[in-house]
Amino acid sequence: MKKNSMIIIFVAVIAAALWCYQASEAQSSAGPTALKMGVVNVAEILMNCQENLDREKEGMEKQREIAEELKKLVTEAEAIKQELQNALQPGSDQFKERRKEWFHKEAQLQALKEYEKESLTIESQVWTESLYQKLLDEIKGVARQEGLSLVLNKDETKLKGRKLQDMFNMILSRKVLYSAPTLDITDKVLENLDVAYAKSR
Repeated sequence: MKKNSMIIIFVAVIAAALWCYQASEAQSSAGPTALKMGVVNVAEILMNCQENLDREKEGMEKQREIAEELKKLVTEAEAIKQELQNALQPGSDQFKERRKEWFHKEAQLQALKEYEKESLTIESQVWTESLYQKLLDEIKGVARQEGLSLVLNKDETKLKGRKLQDMFNMILSRKVLYSAPTLDITDKVLENLDVAYAKSR
């Protein structure tokens, strides 16, 4: 009886080992799991999303205000300069006082130009980083909804009219040369990004 039990156990172990081996071979012959991919046009979204369009409008208005302020300072400085050249006696107390005012106006004008230039650079960098992170989050969300394992940037920048070196750089840096329209999730990501932006306002 004991001998029969040992034989049954031995046969069961061999059968189990054989089954595991066959399952492993079947999985290997089936090849790797198919990778589901998608593409997204990052440049198109960044340019056309509502947040960027609103920022462009605000930026144009701000630039107009800055230009008006600079124009005012230029006009004031020019008026003092004309007064120094045509109306005041060089060396007089009034001449010295107005000349000092003129230098202050010129310094103020230059300082304002430098300040606005640096501020614009910093604000643009911070804003772009923030928008890009929002874009990545939306791409991740859509990819999960669609069951995508990989999403590539679909750059469709036109080569025509570019300088030779720029054209070569674009050709070498382009990652997706062709993709079926069904893989493109650009519109969905753009829609989600605009909806999230509208809710945050």
